[in-house]
Amino acid sequence: MGATTLLEDPLANPFLAQFYRDMRRYALPTQLFFLFQRVGQLEGLKQPDLFAKPTISDFTLAKDPLFARLTLDDAEYQLYRQIYEHMKPQGPEPDHVIYLQAAVNTLSGRILGSVPQSVARRSGVDVLIVHTT
Repeated sequence: MGATTLLEDPLANPFLAQFYRDMRRYALPTQLFFLFQRVGQLEGLKQPDLFAKPTISDFTLAKDPLFARLTLDDAEYQLYRQIYEHMKPQGPEPDHVIYLQAAVNTLSGRILGSVPQSVARRSGVDVLIVHTT
């Protein structure tokens, strides 16, 4: 296809292991790191080149506030929203968003599979699952 990819890099987040050990304490720095990482990745798309290859991403910036709302307390969330609104890139909207649906057990396995085993063993990783019907 010849597309450029923008992929999440959870292992680059220095707070992630601590987040899985103590979600309440490390939710804000973990979420802010991901926000800064994604904004940085999207910076190059602000003024797209007419002849550039298409871009495929495994994340959308629009999901960040949803996850933040689930993990942050009210005061932290308000601070996060202020930072989000200030940082949010003005790049192009996606032409297509593909929503993948899977059973909760499948999703749990994928989440646990994305956590380094050394972290999972040390912290007894708990998976935060939001199940909607």
